[in-house]
Amino acid sequence: MTDVVCAIRGGPGSYQTRLAALQYAADRGVAVHFVSVVDPVAYEPLHEGEQDAIRAEMAWRDLAMTRATAAHAGLDDVRFTVAVRVGALADTIAAYAREVAAGSILIGRPRSAADAALAGGGAEQFAEELRQKGGAALVVIAPAR
Repeated sequence: MTDVVCAIRGGPGSYQTRLAALQYAADRGVAVHFVSVVDPVAYEPLHEGEQDAIRAEMAWRDLAMTRATAAHAGLDDVRFTVAVRVGALADTIAAYAREVAAGSILIGRPRSAADAALAGGGAEQFAEELRQKGGAALVVIAPAR
């Protein structure tokens, strides 16, 4: 088996996505590489130092939240990394999956219409776009209710 990539955000559904990804990796004996993607438009008014600081803060947040999720679930032995990338969502996730040679990409199913809109018009459309660009198997994780 090869490692997996899991796309995450900081919202409440990310806990369930992280948990499912950690369990998925544990079940297969692989590492999971979490990636948060920042839209480049959000960075337009900021200078490079501010952009670096934001990415570092996001990476720290993702690391802390993933460690807490793993500890809470008894999955402390699962290997994982966190990364923050800037770019178009599907393109950036696909590029990161290639970068870490992942065999699977895990994404959370949006919990609301607003979350789906952030993915570019809807969960199914985004998933199909990622399937085409990703070069890896796509697994959509439905959040717990």
